[in-house]
Amino acid sequence: MKYETNPNTKCACSNPRHHAKWILNEKGILKCIESIFKSGDMAKLSKDAYDFIHILSGFIAHSNQNGFIDYYANPADFIADLGNSFEIANPNYYTNDIFSQDEQSEYYATKSRILKGIKVLLDEYKLKIQSDEGILIKVKMSLLENAVTKCKGNKDAEKQLLKQLNLI
Repeated sequence: MKYETNPNTKCACSNPRHHAKWILNEKGILKCIESIFKSGDMAKLSKDAYDFIHILSGFIAHSNQNGFIDYYANPADFIADLGNSFEIANPNYYTNDIFSQDEQSEYYATKSRILKGIKVLLDEYKLKIQSDEGILIKVKMSLLENAVTKCKGNKDAEKQLLKQLNLI
């Protein structure tokens, strides 16, 4: 989020960000989320998109953007939490409530549009990402089965595999 001086503010506090005009990068946030959905790569998460998403309902606190990316390494988990967010399900909350009448009404209108855009992207990409996750699980399970079969009966190889899987 960016801040611009708001000469028409009604706020008299000493926090310049509080009485500034709040600006969201609407196109950038939606483009970033679509890029993640298309590629399945959470590393494409931009700072603007992270700043917008991590405070939505349904998301747990993370120490920073990298922690968020690590936690959502599986884009299917990211999509599930986006889909369960109150704000995504109710984007008009910010335009039909007290938010629409305060000095940040433009910000809340933009926030509502972004939430609606995320919902459209979720609807468009949800099945693709779930399918990609299903394929990935099958491939990894096959690799695991092969590794277990290959080392079965060899105590050293079994121990090494369990260490690699962080099971011992």
